[in-house]
Amino acid sequence: MAKDYFQITVRQSLGLLIPISETVEVVTCLRKEICPIPGVVPPLRGVLNQRGRLLWIFGLGDALNLPQTTKRRRAQDQLTVVILSSQTEANIRLGAVVSSLQGIITLSEAAFGEVPSQFRPQARRFLTGITTVNERKTALVDTASIFQYLQQTILSV
Repeated sequence: MAKDYFQITVRQSLGLLIPISETVEVVTCLRKEICPIPGVVPPLRGVLNQRGRLLWIFGLGDALNLPQTTKRRRAQDQLTVVILSSQTEANIRLGAVVSSLQGIITLSEAAFGEVPSQFRPQARRFLTGITTVNERKTALVDTASIFQYLQQTILSV
């Protein structure tokens, strides 16, 4: 069965896919609009006021334990945020900061293979498969694992 995915890039290097069914929308914001919360551990960056509701923002590159880019972060930087939905009764929402959106792609579940063992353990925790898109290795994000991990992280602080 074929599914639709957002094709994104994180930290200018890693191609990822997020199921469209698990996304709510894509928004942009300025880095300075994210209010940091003291004592919160990475990958959580803080909260964003999104139409009167607080939305937790996290760095997807941080969650995957990718090396930081050398680019200097400035308050006026514009960020692309993909809002994810937990797909549970609680319908929790999180905003994932990504480098860029590549578009929407349709793939069958058979197109995905196992995530190679040489991937970092932290990244393997949040990826469920890997495929090739436009001659580039692209991994499938397991949003349920991200929600579970972040909930445990928040509750353990």
